[in-house]
Amino acid sequence: MQHYRKVQLQQRLLSPTWLDNGFIFTKIDGSPVTPNRVSSFFMWLRKKLGIKTTFHMLRHDMASRMKNSSYFDLKDIQNQLGHASIKITMDFYTHIDEETQQSKVSQWLEEDISGLINPEQNPKANQS
Repeated sequence: MQHYRKVQLQQRLLSPTWLDNGFIFTKIDGSPVTPNRVSSFFMWLRKKLGIKTTFHMLRHDMASRMKNSSYFDLKDIQNQLGHASIKITMDFYTHIDEETQQSKVSQWLEEDISGLINPEQNPKANQS
């Protein structure tokens, strides 16, 4: 980012028509880079590098990672994604981490169910 700011400063000094709008990502004259331009560049880059990931896939991934993190709650994710309803966030943009889910089920089976199958291995069953 610091390198980009230096390049931008050089462009500002060299351009008599620099538009100082405070944007970080700008064209050579200081005008903002449009979302359409970013999307077009990303599509070109994907094609050139053979990348199958789309912006929409990145959005889903970000929401799922936020959900699996201890730093964010669902309201944070809803706000970040700009959803009017938290139901949209839950239904469409968060996915159950299958590995975590399997681990939780395994742990539950280990702790709660194994004592029913093998009562001698359940310390709680021996206390009665």
